[in-house]
Amino acid sequence: MPTAEPIITAKTLPSIVGMRLGNAPYTLVIKYDDGAEMVTDMTGIIHKRQALAALHDQDEFSKVRVINNGDGVAWEAGPDFSADALRHLAEVQRDMTGHDFKAWMKRLGISNNEAADVLGVSARTIKAYKANQGTLPSRVGIACKALERNLTILHARFRPRKLGRPKND
Repeated sequence: MPTAEPIITAKTLPSIVGMRLGNAPYTLVIKYDDGAEMVTDMTGIIHKRQALAALHDQDEFSKVRVINNGDGVAWEAGPDFSADALRHLAEVQRDMTGHDFKAWMKRLGISNNEAADVLGVSARTIKAYKANQGTLPSRVGIACKALERNLTILHARFRPRKLGRPKND
């Protein structure tokens, strides 16, 4: 099982070194100090939070700027977001691939059958997810990310399995 989350220090927090508006409405393309470039779609947050209503206007949204030497972004209309929050949003929005799914299972130290039990699907489905060259259904990625982020949920649904076929008695 994974270990406890590491302690976050100022040195481990992401910093923005570049930013531009994305091609789709309400998106930002952000380059971080570790070289990662990620697209963050702000649509849901802007439309579900009353405090961000001013950003419904694309002209207002486009007035975004990097603040505090890369610690975050802010708009003339007032709201701001930390680099860490923006990166987290981009990470949870990213679709999961079969490769990502295999890495998720490895990080959690679970077998095909254990993953099937936790996700409520068959072992055959787990094998198909792992073999998938494209993206998995979004519900799978959402569930996996939630289970990894909150290990209590994983542990509540986890049932250890022995390797190999059941013995005949």
